[in-house]
Amino acid sequence: MTDPLLSTKLFRPPLTSSWAPRPRLVAQLAAASHKPLTLVSGPAGFGKTTLVNEWLNQLDDRRIAWLSLDADDNDTARFCQYLVAALQTLDPAIGASALALLQVTPPAPPAAIVATLVNDINTCLDRAWLVLDDSHLLDNPAIHQALAYLVEHLPPALRLVLTTRADPPLPLARWRARGHLAEIRAADLRFTPDEAARFLNEAMGLTLTSDQVAALEARTEGWIAGLQLAALSLQGRSDTAGFITSFTGSHRYIIGYLVEEVLDQQPPAVQRFLLETSLLERLSAELCDAVTEAGDAAATLEYLERHNLFLIPLDDVGQWYRYHHLFADVLQGRLRAQGAASAADLHRRASRWFEAHALPAEAIKHALAGQDTDGAARLIEDRGLALALAGAGQLLTVQGWLDALPPAVRASRPRLSLTGAWLAMGRGPVASVEPFLQQTEALVGERADTEAQAVRGEVATIRALLAGFHLEDPAALEAAQAALDTLPPTATDLRVLVASVLGYALCLRGQVDEAAGVLAPALAAVRAGPGNLTLHVSLLVLLGITRQEQGRLAEALALQQAAQALVEVEGRPLPFPSSLLVYSNLASICYEQNRLDEAERLLQVAVHLNETLGDARLLATALIERARVAHGRGDVLMARRSADEAVRLIHSVEAAGSQRLIGAQRATLWLRMGNVERAAAWAEEYAEQAQGLTHRFIADDVADLTVARLWLAQGQTDRALDRLTPLEARARASGQGCIVLKALLLRALTLQAQGNLPGAITRLDEALTLAAGEGYARVFLDEGAALRRLLERVVAEGRPSRAEARRLLALFEPTAPSPAPAAGAASDLVERLSEREMEVLRLIQAGASNQDIADRLVISPNTAKKHTLNIFGKLGVNSRTQALARARELGLL
Repeated sequence: MTDPLLSTKLFRPPLTSSWAPRPRLVAQLAAASHKPLTLVSGPAGFGKTTLVNEWLNQLDDRRIAWLSLDADDNDTARFCQYLVAALQTLDPAIGASALALLQVTPPAPPAAIVATLVNDINTCLDRAWLVLDDSHLLDNPAIHQALAYLVEHLPPALRLVLTTRADPPLPLARWRARGHLAEIRAADLRFTPDEAARFLNEAMGLTLTSDQVAALEARTEGWIAGLQLAALSLQGRSDTAGFITSFTGSHRYIIGYLVEEVLDQQPPAVQRFLLETSLLERLSAELCDAVTEAGDAAATLEYLERHNLFLIPLDDVGQWYRYHHLFADVLQGRLRAQGAASAADLHRRASRWFEAHALPAEAIKHALAGQDTDGAARLIEDRGLALALAGAGQLLTVQGWLDALPPAVRASRPRLSLTGAWLAMGRGPVASVEPFLQQTEALVGERADTEAQAVRGEVATIRALLAGFHLEDPAALEAAQAALDTLPPTATDLRVLVASVLGYALCLRGQVDEAAGVLAPALAAVRAGPGNLTLHVSLLVLLGITRQEQGRLAEALALQQAAQALVEVEGRPLPFPSSLLVYSNLASICYEQNRLDEAERLLQVAVHLNETLGDARLLATALIERARVAHGRGDVLMARRSADEAVRLIHSVEAAGSQRLIGAQRATLWLRMGNVERAAAWAEEYAEQAQGLTHRFIADDVADLTVARLWLAQGQTDRALDRLTPLEARARASGQGCIVLKALLLRALTLQAQGNLPGAITRLDEALTLAAGEGYARVFLDEGAALRRLLERVVAEGRPSRAEARRLLALFEPTAPSPAPAAGAASDLVERLSEREMEVLRLIQAGASNQDIADRLVISPNTAKKHTLNIFGKLGVNSRTQALARARELGLL
């Protein structure tokens, strides 16, 4: 936000020498200053801005943020940037999260950005005012929704003031009924006869009689701008009475008549200056000299200010000004009457000045107004500008430039068509992008020059990104590789963008070593560059996922924590998709390291974030992690509900690979819960899906592990080994350390079930060696008592991995002491379950917690816990899930 014009929008216009106090209205505003919203509404020229200024000047604590709005602020990103800048005049700490959200792609909705501002305001401010001047110029529904959210959640430390010519589409009636709205209307703003007399005779220096004042007040209906113009026209006139009777009619007629009167009294040079500079939204002496080519702008601006000719200062140093809107409208009408050629030439001069001063947005605007289509097209074609604005969410601004160009110009320049493709990709739908790409390719044709090659590389980049939005599409990998082959080496930013797509596509295919080789240098390039929050976070997340798939859990944790540091501002997460991925991935790592409380906390953040984002795919990812955590804590009911909801959500979107992955993860949970039947039904469905696959993904490796686990549970140990052995070999070849680890553990358990204890211990020894130093825990603990016995043998036999085995054994829950035998259980139990223990077991099956069991059986929670531990001991298990599985095997349930 280095644009020097920005400060002019944040400047509170001072009260001029012709200002007339309005104590009646100031008192009315002061009496309602406790209300969250003050609305000052009336037609143009009724003194709305001046009144608000006078009122705020009388406040004891003048902490005031001011934002003068214009039509360009309907671009949501631009509006939010200015809103943040205004609030930062109160405290620079406000808005860090909001500015970060403006960098993400796709841009966050304005309401989400305003939500972060509300948090900052609560933290940073004690008492302040925010004024949005000329808010009638806003017609973007998304911005109105954001303003409604702001008012509904406005902290006590801030009050909002809107000046407007028409009521905004906000729930004013509701706020009025709640007593949250203060209002000043046109009827209030009209000058009373006494106020008109003070203004005309004291502020404007006239000597009118009471009858003359009354006549002017009646003809203008208390309209302040009309009175001021009349006063300017009367200065130096001798026939006051004749002038007062000479005009009547509507405000539009009066303003035109009176401006003409005022202009006619000015020297010709001043008239020429006023007309030629009227097309500028903001004026400086240097800019005016460039437009008028007269060289006397500084002196003329001083003259206009001294003579109260509707010139409003926009800073404290006399550098920037603007004309009163009504005055400017009449001047522009007069300029248009002189001929379009004259105005077009002035616009072109303004465009050249703005371009020379590195203000391309203003340069484009004036080039378009001056019908300089070649100049405008050249500026828009600057890819760096278009992408910078699109990256900040200002898609509407860039789209407006394109729309303003003649269709023939847009259809003849490859770079313009390419800009259209970038915008279509940002705004959607995805299907709207390809026609722009095809048009671009047709325009480039068979050219072999450097520019043509760069354009082809950019086309390939967009196609790779489109495929990247559907990363399970096999085309993603091929499209990304094609883009890298086409892009010139100098296109570093685009090459890094494509590398993120290629790296993740490789990771999903299970080619994780290759993926890491692509993602790691891309991350290094982003860290060394100027900074792109979305890309930086994405690369940290993707490389973190890849390291986790490689089995390098410690590195994965460091990368995801680095991403967390970027998506959090003062401990609060930014609401954009990468944030949700960060928290879900961190939870996955915490789960693997048996930090279940931390995993649950992270998942709560992820689920809460999705209330804003509404992304079914990301939420499904978080919920399946929550199911694993719940299962690890023995909460079978929560595990089942979360897994079922994850599957439901993932089937609501087009994500075949994610559907297979989450389906396999749920089936694994079913097996751990002892529900072999449902897992077998899933395996039949997956077998049908797998027949039509042309490429394997990590989801299919996870599914293979689940199928092998199912066959082990069914006693089909040979089939299990036949599935696991090639899977492990493939995983080793591609660097999938995580899959290798899980395959080794399942092979160990399968060999143990076959009675091959030496083979089982050898496989476990390999798995322990692979996991050492990474902090793995749950991958071992979830296998229960059977694996525990193997770990004990590893220690007893002094295997090389015995230290890691001891660490893991210490994490297993202690086995409860065995009570005396009791009747009423399965005959093959060494120690049968008592009738009370059977009751507890059935309640555990129903998903009851220890407290639920205590309430149901009218016992203490400690007694319920003791019964549970006794059940574990008799069944030879370490968790509720394992107890249910073992009980089903024994026919107890």
